[in-house]
Amino acid sequence: MKRGGKRTGAGRPPGSIGNRKLTAEERICIGAAVEKRLYEADLQTFDAAVEKLPRREEIKQLYQEVKDVPVEDRRVWLRSQRRRDYIDDINATMRLARKEAGLSGAGRVWEITQHRSQGGKQKIYEEIAAEWTKKLGGAKVSQFEVTPRMVRSCFEELKRRLDESDDD
Repeated sequence: MKRGGKRTGAGRPPGSIGNRKLTAEERICIGAAVEKRLYEADLQTFDAAVEKLPRREEIKQLYQEVKDVPVEDRRVWLRSQRRRDYIDDINATMRLARKEAGLSGAGRVWEITQHRSQGGKQKIYEEIAAEWTKKLGGAKVSQFEVTPRMVRSCFEELKRRLDESDDD
């Protein structure tokens, strides 16, 4: 099996350690590791954005009051004055919170836009490359090294495979 160009000695020599390829399973595992880290980073960003919402604790406390109503009492609660007072309280609190946030309207839906930090993906690629290099034998001259570019390729391959499976 050829391993490179047409010239004699070109390409990866048979049995070479330093130029080994990643197996399909390793590529999928690396891609999945990137996916997991990106998800965790996005979740942290989202949680931080939620923490910045105005009157968050008041709203949380009002919602907790509803959760505390026993299941067997909820039908009665829905028709009670207590529920109407709750609706008035939550609407007033949400109106104040939206006003403090500079939003108009009386909706209860908050749009939270989140942005990954600049260079966040590259940092994740580098971290995973270092982990997998160590896992697969270290970064010595004669041994295999996983580069951030390889990690990015694995992630793109995983996304492509997942998109193809969704189309089926």
